[in-house]
Amino acid sequence: MYQRSNQKELESRIRALKQEVLQLKNENERYNKEFQKELILYKKAEEALRENEATLRSLFRAAPAGISMMVNRVIRQANDRFCEMVGYCRDELIGENIRLLYFTDADYEYVGQEKYAQISARGTGTMETRWRHKDGAIIDILINSAPIDPDDLSRGVTITALDITERKNTEKKLSYELSIQTALSKLYGPLISSSSTINDIALIILEQALFLTDSQDGYVSSIDPQTEENVAHTLTEMLKHQCKVTEAKQGIVFPKAKDGRYHGLWGHTLNVKKAFYTNDPLIHPASTGLPDDHIPIERFLSVPVMSGKELVGQIALANKKMDYHDRDLSAVQRLAEYYALAVKHNRSRDALRESEERFRVLFEGAPDAIILADPNTGQIIDANPAASMMLLRSHDEILSLNQSQLHPPGSELYSKTTFQEHVQRARFNMPSTPIENVFLRSDGSTIPIEVTAQMIYLNGRPLLQGYFRDITKRKQAEEKRLHLEGQLQQTQKMKAIASLAGGIAHEFNNALSTISGNIDLLEMELPEKEEIQSRIKPMKYSTQRMARLTNQLLAYARGGKYQPKTISLSTFIEETLPILRHNIHKGIRVETDLPHDILRVEVDTIQLQMVLTALISNASEAIDRKGRIRIILRNQEVDDTFIKDHPTLFPGSYACLTVQDDGKGMDETTRANIFTPFFSTKYQGRGLSMAAVYGIVKNHNGWISIDSEPGKGTSVKIYLPASQEPIRDLPDRKKKIVKGSGNILLIEDEGPVMDVTREFLDMMGYHVICAKTGKEAVHLARTFDGNIALAVLDMIMPDMAAKDVYASLLESRPQLKVLICSGYSLDGPAQVLLDQGADGFIQKPFSIVELSEKISGMLKNS
Repeated sequence: MYQRSNQKELESRIRALKQEVLQLKNENERYNKEFQKELILYKKAEEALRENEATLRSLFRAAPAGISMMVNRVIRQANDRFCEMVGYCRDELIGENIRLLYFTDADYEYVGQEKYAQISARGTGTMETRWRHKDGAIIDILINSAPIDPDDLSRGVTITALDITERKNTEKKLSYELSIQTALSKLYGPLISSSSTINDIALIILEQALFLTDSQDGYVSSIDPQTEENVAHTLTEMLKHQCKVTEAKQGIVFPKAKDGRYHGLWGHTLNVKKAFYTNDPLIHPASTGLPDDHIPIERFLSVPVMSGKELVGQIALANKKMDYHDRDLSAVQRLAEYYALAVKHNRSRDALRESEERFRVLFEGAPDAIILADPNTGQIIDANPAASMMLLRSHDEILSLNQSQLHPPGSELYSKTTFQEHVQRARFNMPSTPIENVFLRSDGSTIPIEVTAQMIYLNGRPLLQGYFRDITKRKQAEEKRLHLEGQLQQTQKMKAIASLAGGIAHEFNNALSTISGNIDLLEMELPEKEEIQSRIKPMKYSTQRMARLTNQLLAYARGGKYQPKTISLSTFIEETLPILRHNIHKGIRVETDLPHDILRVEVDTIQLQMVLTALISNASEAIDRKGRIRIILRNQEVDDTFIKDHPTLFPGSYACLTVQDDGKGMDETTRANIFTPFFSTKYQGRGLSMAAVYGIVKNHNGWISIDSEPGKGTSVKIYLPASQEPIRDLPDRKKKIVKGSGNILLIEDEGPVMDVTREFLDMMGYHVICAKTGKEAVHLARTFDGNIALAVLDMIMPDMAAKDVYASLLESRPQLKVLICSGYSLDGPAQVLLDQGADGFIQKPFSIVELSEKISGMLKNS
């Protein structure tokens, strides 16, 4: 029984094991089928991946644009086009930093910062730059950048590069040709006008020649057919002053010498009747014989004005900042062709047929559309071929129209009004104001135009001559510019404005240096004359006030840094209001209530002036023609009850500024959004945005509130915390000039500033060596036989960067003390030279006392 029982159990276990084996077999078969399916899918995916990688490698190699992959700006991959573009083989590029292709560290750093900023903001970056080809050539490049992993920039960036050098060169050529065409177009009206004199034409020719060649001096003349004297009809101010031209003698006569030739550089062109230029006049054989008081000639260009084979005049230019080139000569020669017509026309007024033929040549060949119309009826009398091309109409079709029919339906009243405006201005010889309008072409399309007009007389009949310029490209350019400007960050805009402000302040300070310096000299030369001194005092006050104004511009140019000082709010507003008058419509009356017991406040005056400008501009915009703006100051004690409605204030004393207007007012929606960034209304926008005003007031721990209703005007209140600090004014103490001795090298390119500074230094006892250019200063430092105690170096030189002049001076004289002089403030470009080791800085305008103290201190330290 025992054995049978064990056998049954064993059989049962065997059956159970067989069942388990069967189940495992079934499961294995199922798993095997699924595995086979997964294996097939994996192989397909692997094959697709290999195909994609092969496709990408093919695209990478064959792409027409240069493609490179970089990690931390080190080149990891580069396609054939990229290598071809920069002139390096792939092995030379791989592993190299992209700095290899940039001319300067500054360019390299700027592109890197800007590119990664764009990638962070938009996911991609696009910008133009310049690279250096392996052979040293400059290539203009358009770069597009995208990160390999947007979430991890350390994995690298892929860039595509397009060579746009040819496009850039074409743009430059077109831009220059446009400049020439624009200059020539300004001659069309005066040339065909019977009222224009030779002096009028010469003035325009000189202005355009100076502009096209960037010259500083020059004159335009004609040859007297009787005496063969060369008569200058118009000269630049420098030549007028140097050549002692008075009101009674507007021209200068250059006669022929006894040998029958014209002498000097100016006469060489007239003798050979050929245009020429020289960038080194001193070595030119014709440069001899100039009088001692003649202006310095550094570069010279002259073009004879020829009518056929007859010499009728001359265009002479001098002192371009850079060297003259063939294209300068070509541009002036094109002007000379038109000037020759003007000279002959002026001489041949009795030959009516010839003058009319010349008029017809200019009329027919003008690039702009010209239409002659009856000033009384508007009926079109004549039109040039350019008008037919612009309107897509034949000449006869145009002559059958009235001027009002040139414009789209519905604009008849506007066209009639503008036509009459042109007629009235022309009849009174008033300058024509360009007016934009639209032409209707024969195919129904429209074209934007700019219109100017003048009155001419043909056969004694008055006609209104209209010039119509196609401004389609300009409009498109403006739209593109506005679109791009809309994409710029506000900080970029402010940086550009600040740079402009700094440049204006620099130029203004240069001018002030001459004024204030001469006032100092006048004051010292006439110390006993009370009558003179009483005149000098207000002039000194005005120059100091202008200097403070430029300091405000410089503070703005430094980036709007918060620079608080304690001021009287009443005095500040009284001094600021005259500056803001241009923001207020003429029909608006400004009333002030500014008690002088108002609590002192600690503010950044530049930012507060911006706030006041915004409030007054917005108030003026809100008033229709006539109205009133009131500016009120009051002291305000803030307690716990007041704080409930003004939660960011603290208990204490405040000065309250209120600006009220009786203008349109605002509805509740507008008032609720007034502090929202970029919010505006149709009558706001000339001043600072109210969002920025709110930010400035908050940064001063103040509060701003607005009360307004439609039709009831607006009241803006600003609360500023009172300051316990006194108003600090520097004592006006008399200082004496500190005398000295030794040689000082004065490096200054502006003649009036150099003259005043040199006289200052003479009065201090120093011997002055003058240099007007960086190259001249470096030459003097190397060749002067004697010790030079100190150099006064202006930051802006015409031929060399100040840092290069500074380095060259120290190379010749390592112990030389250098005083940096600039119209910019200390933390502007001058700081770079000070960081490099320059010994001192003085800001224009400066007095003789300030200059003597600065130089004395520097020489004592040595």
